[in-house]
Amino acid sequence: NNTEMPSTNEKSVIEALADFYEKSPICGETKSELERISNDQNKKSLFREEITYVTSFGHQLIGITWRSFQNLVGRPQPWIKQ
Repeated sequence: NNTEMPSTNEKSVIEALADFYEKSPICGETKSELERISNDQNKKSLFREEITYVTSFGHQLIGITWRSFQNLVGRPQPWIKQ
């Protein structure tokens, strides 16, 4: 792993570039866009849509129970091994 600490000269260049970017209009635009996206996601999480299924939970439960019963009667060996 070749992670070395930057020298003081490199550090000053890095800091100068960071300061230049922070003062640039691109930085401001990026921050405002990120805030807008964050706010949109917060709104979406507050107003979650209710998922409606075509078949009710009870109907699905009965179907799964019946299928499991048929598998047990038709092929009992996998159930017995467990």
